[in-house]
Amino acid sequence: MKRRNREVRFANVPYGLTQHQDRLQPPANFLLSPYFHLMKLLNIAPDATRTSEILHAVARARGCHSPEQIAEFLAPLPPLRNPFRTLISDYLVSRDRIARAILKKEVVVVYGDYDADGICALVQVVRFLRLAGVSVRWFVPHRLNDKCGLTTAGIQRCIAAHHPSLMITVDCGSSSRDQILSLKKTGIDTVVLDHHSLVFSDIGAVAHLNPRTNTAAQSMDNLCAAGLAFLWTDALAADFQLGDRWQAIRDTNIILAGIGTLSDFMVLLDLNRALVKNAVHNASVADIRNRLPGLTALAEVTGSTEVDIRTFTSEWAPMLNACGRMDDATAAIELLLSPTLEQARAHAATCKAANQERRKEQERAIKLGIQSGEALLQDQPDTRILVIAEHSWHRGILGNVASRLKEHFQRPVIALAWDEQPMGLDTIGSWRGSGRCTDAIDLCKLVQDAVFAGIALEGGGHQHSVGVHVAAEQLGPFREFVQKNCDIPVSAFAPSYEIIGNATDLPPASWYRLLSFLAPFGNGNPQPMLCARRAHLAAPPRSRQSRDPSAQVFAMSGLFRSEQPQDNKQLLQFDWFDPIRAKDVWFPGRAYDLVLNLGQRRATGHASEPYYLWRVADCEPAA
Repeated sequence: MKRRNREVRFANVPYGLTQHQDRLQPPANFLLSPYFHLMKLLNIAPDATRTSEILHAVARARGCHSPEQIAEFLAPLPPLRNPFRTLISDYLVSRDRIARAILKKEVVVVYGDYDADGICALVQVVRFLRLAGVSVRWFVPHRLNDKCGLTTAGIQRCIAAHHPSLMITVDCGSSSRDQILSLKKTGIDTVVLDHHSLVFSDIGAVAHLNPRTNTAAQSMDNLCAAGLAFLWTDALAADFQLGDRWQAIRDTNIILAGIGTLSDFMVLLDLNRALVKNAVHNASVADIRNRLPGLTALAEVTGSTEVDIRTFTSEWAPMLNACGRMDDATAAIELLLSPTLEQARAHAATCKAANQERRKEQERAIKLGIQSGEALLQDQPDTRILVIAEHSWHRGILGNVASRLKEHFQRPVIALAWDEQPMGLDTIGSWRGSGRCTDAIDLCKLVQDAVFAGIALEGGGHQHSVGVHVAAEQLGPFREFVQKNCDIPVSAFAPSYEIIGNATDLPPASWYRLLSFLAPFGNGNPQPMLCARRAHLAAPPRSRQSRDPSAQVFAMSGLFRSEQPQDNKQLLQFDWFDPIRAKDVWFPGRAYDLVLNLGQRRATGHASEPYYLWRVADCEPAA
């Protein structure tokens, strides 16, 4: 494949490093990765000399200006305020409709979604309604048979199974006006609890509990369905005076709200930050966690002896997601609603098996996606949005595949898989999939514009995450449409890193403690990075893989010698968890500028202290 030069720009590199405002050309004849890449470094603590000054500088960069705001941002357990009652205009209507259902002993169905956010939202609402005395059932559509959201196929199966008079939709419904009006004609009321973008101002529901329906609720726009479910049920529990009986459920519902928030990649500031911090705290307390047998079983099956943010994002959320992604979300919901630990363990085993299958399918799909993406870029190097379509992909993993490919190619990616549905005696095929992007573009709006233009059949979601359905004959025009209507240069999608210091300015333990005050990291609160300037690769990098000989390499490890005078040319090991790029870029004797983050491994065996791992977030050849 033809290699293209990359340009590197360092902006305001901190702590005495030479500042480069000019663009730097890599060394001549240097082998570079096969796609354009521009690394942007921004120093957000240029004058900080103490750890407290660094912490305050990051808090200010997150929009905290008053001493009270900074203190709350850095608090280990920030206060959890509930504005639902005052900001969601249909709250009182929803409360009164629930009260009527209790009084008349109506059958109520909670209709959810099959991802971790939808599952955690559904479970919270079901637990509340059971405590309130409602005759409640639940239903989640099948990803492959019913499609996503409040669909006609899903509704028909739900009504046939449960015959409700009230349907509460969670994590779906805001764009389903036709289905809700159809339900209304049959005498079934709907309460919609959702966070997705609006298509219609009035959808015909008894109550539409979506912050986007009220400009006064803009501060809640970044909440996911699980976060909204927690606030809604907590407000209802107070109005229904459920007292201490609710408190035990509330403490574990916070954990579910935190899992949903992290799994749906919501902005981790303000209320979401408070939710996640309280969630991790509650999950780390065994007496609280064990009140919900499903969480205990999750901890057992994933080996989670200590709970932190990574437990949520890398262990529990993928386990809950896997069943719905690969087939049917029932086991994940039954896991969290199990009354006994014995029952929960059986469902946890099912979730674990589904997650193992998901991992295998995902790694295969990513490898194929990289090959297809590189072929597309070879033909059209200036492609701003990659639309990659593969017949063999499993539709349930496309969100994760698009996310990983977005990171690899440093631009938005829409991943599509082939879907065939019966049509009379024949079958009709089309493309369905997911897209992921950065803050530089509203991918949801772009896809919805394609739908309105007749270039796609369906589309919707969030700014950074979108689902799309394209007819077979629309694939080419859809590719052309998204390119033509994206006027942002490829360089705008390149990663931008906030630098707070040199890796060697403090011991790893001190850096790790400082970063723990700033966590949780994610959308809206990116992890501040550390820098290693002009570090020389001292020896050939080593491949890292699991003990299984057939396993793929998951990282490359390199020993680097710092050339900074204050570092005394010490050797440091850096691990890069993008082995494809590492093999393409790292060569012994070369000098590199590296962007780093820091991980911790807990003490095991005879070790009494944890040890720390330097992870490469990005790397460029030094000038």
